Amino acid sequence: EESHEVVFLLSDMSSLRDYAYKLDPGGPSGQFSIMKTGSDFDKFEIDEFGNVRATETLRKEVQENYQFQVKYQPAIGESFIETVDLYLLDTTYNSSLSELYVKEAETIIIGEDALPDISAFAAADEYLGDFVIAASPKTPEDRNLFDIDERGVITSRTGFDFENDRKFYEFSVIYTDTNGTSYQNFVELNITNDMRDDDNLDLEGLNIETIAGAQQASTLLNDAIDRVSSSMAMVGAIQNRLEHNIDNLSSSELLLGISRGRIVDANIAVESSKLAKNTILSNAASQMMANANNNKQMLLRLLS
Repeated sequence: EESHEVVFLLSDMSSLRDYAYKLDPGGPSGQFSIMKTGSDFDKFEIDEFGNVRATETLRKEVQENYQFQVKYQPAIGESFIETVDLYLLDTTYNSSLSELYVKEAETIIIGEDALPDISAFAAADEYLGDFVIAASPKTPEDRNLFDIDERGVITSRTGFDFENDRKFYEFSVIYTDTNGTSYQNFVELNITNDMRDDDNLDLEGLNIETIAGAQQASTLLNDAIDRVSSSMAMVGAIQNRLEHNIDNLSSSELLLGISRGRIVDANIAVESSKLAKNTILSNAASQMMANANNNKQMLLRLLS
């Protein structure tokens, strides 16, 4: 099952276990290792007893199956390799992990669809139970930054700024149904950058109802115009460079076509010269054979 920590033992790999104990009845004394083949070998590690542990949290929605190879090298004798196909199942122990990525904002809202496992559990109870935000062991203070409603929608109590605040938060959501059964959804919240607020002029906060506000608005609008002009100049420079590169490529393509034509013409001229040479040699050989035959006939006439 998908989990924070996935571990399986040497006994789960029967062929490898049988080979190891056949060579070492008292217990494997050789070396176990994960072979560096395929794309999943780096997600697992193995100890000296042949027990395999995932090096990261395995989520079914991220990757459903994994394949890697485990090698046992005895102290004496040939090595043995077993291929492991690992398939993840949905958790059945009323807990799951959700890794979320949200852009920085004044208010962050995490809807039901972002936490499908606990939402399905609550929906089966017709949302008659209770949602609560619980603390995580690593950062217990993060629970105080969020509220949750009766539908499991999470709303932040404060804004999150990518440039100045933390970029990772951790808490859990617990739903207790009408029968007293609880489901816990661990949440890892990653804050990402919203480039729209980089060096933001805060134009949405303009207030022109007062003289001071109007003066500030005028200053901000002038700054905005300057930035737009600067951006337009930058875009124009990039456009000029692109057009220059296009012209260079067009010229290169034309020159390439001319060069190719010259090469083809040169080859035809060479072949034509060879053909003329071979024709002359062939005609000369034919004429020599004819002359030789004539000389033989003249000699025969003289003898007769």
